[in-house]
Amino acid sequence: MGSIAEILKFSDEVCKKLRNCRSGIAVEEVFASYPMIETAEDKIQLLRTSMGVKNVYASPDEVSSEQEYRDDIAFFDEGSWRLMR
Repeated sequence: MGSIAEILKFSDEVCKKLRNCRSGIAVEEVFASYPMIETAEDKIQLLRTSMGVKNVYASPDEVSSEQEYRDDIAFFDEGSWRLMR
């Protein structure tokens, strides 16, 4: 990447594409088109930002990043986040 401005521009670009997705499969396609987005943590952050998620409360159970990402994809697919924006 580079400067903070470039990183923010990149993040905004990805989030705009994610907001236009209508399924988890489309979300995966967006992430696949950006090979620099590799980790579940990066995907979680971008997906939550695109959905307008402000806070996530901890689970009493240990949850892997991959499981957390799958849960976020399920929430994305469910679609109620669109009503809260």
